[in-house]
Amino acid sequence: MLKKIFKWILIFVLAVHLVAFIVLFIGGAFSNSEDKAKRKEEVRIALNQKREQEEAHRAEMKRQNEIEEKFKDYGKVDFINNKAFVEIGYYKSPMNHRAFTVYTESISKEDLITYARKKQYTEGTQTVVHFFNDEEHVPINTKVTDYNIGMWLKSDEMDPLRPYMIGSYQKRLKGDEYWWEGSIGTYSDISDKAFDKLVKKIN
Repeated sequence: MLKKIFKWILIFVLAVHLVAFIVLFIGGAFSNSEDKAKRKEEVRIALNQKREQEEAHRAEMKRQNEIEEKFKDYGKVDFINNKAFVEIGYYKSPMNHRAFTVYTESISKEDLITYARKKQYTEGTQTVVHFFNDEEHVPINTKVTDYNIGMWLKSDEMDPLRPYMIGSYQKRLKGDEYWWEGSIGTYSDISDKAFDKLVKKIN
């Protein structure tokens, strides 16, 4: 009788273990299947993101090449944070003072200053970079001989262009840097004292 009871107990224990094993096996297989599906989806998303980034990069390179081709007869074309900077005019006085007129897509003052700092500067002189946001409304000061017009665009011809002017960067004789907002630096009827109040020194 005891042998019979022991036999049934043994069978029950084995059955319990077998059921537990089957449950664990099926659960593990299901879990592995879920993990594989999750990893597969993550790989798919990563590949799509990479493909989109590559397509965006190719499109941006194509756009930049088109801009360079469009302005090849002007000055050098630069790009900062994928925004174009096109040198349209360049004035240099007999004393090596320089002024550049530039069309740009950027509205970031930080990027404008970064670009302007790349322009040639001779110690003891000044360099000015005038920025405009419309390629059709940028004065060309390349052949100008008058200092005030070449450096500061102080002429009646500037009147219709002022709405398109972003501002001017100035590096002075001792290397101090200043920012002129909008077109204030181009007015000939503002006194030097008034200019000093309007201009802001760059830290």
